[in-house]
Amino acid sequence: MYEIPVSKIQESLQQCYHSALNFWQGGKYAAEKGGLHIAVGLWILSLEEVGKHVLLQEAASQAGVDGVLRVRVRDFKNHVLKAEKGQALFKQWGIDLEQVGIPLTNKTRTGLWFVTWDENKSTFRREFERLDPYPISKAGALEELVMLGLNRVQKMQQASPVVT
Repeated sequence: MYEIPVSKIQESLQQCYHSALNFWQGGKYAAEKGGLHIAVGLWILSLEEVGKHVLLQEAASQAGVDGVLRVRVRDFKNHVLKAEKGQALFKQWGIDLEQVGIPLTNKTRTGLWFVTWDENKSTFRREFERLDPYPISKAGALEELVMLGLNRVQKMQQASPVVT
């Protein structure tokens, strides 16, 4: 169990935003160089960083009088949970990432990134078909929508500066 002072919640917003932005920037660079599969994976990680802050914010809202939020390590490191929470926050803002048609999951990211052995076809492969059909337009739409969400996160961060 991570026990984090509630006073650190604004710091988590700042850190998660910057991490998410860096993943988005890396994805943009990869897409420009033709690595759509890498870009999509980085944008999924960007979404997970936003979801991490949501997870911490939810834990902070349930903190006791001791001023400590408690979050299970397993949840803090859970890619699926963080992606879902990030997507849900974007959806609350009217940014529907599902419309892109790419499952924004850890399974998609790892399938696109890592070589696996296909026993049925007796060959090594990556799961590029996860982006089919129309991978260029899907990736472009995902890039834009994630940036829209990150712009909202940035406004949250600016409205609540970290107190040091």
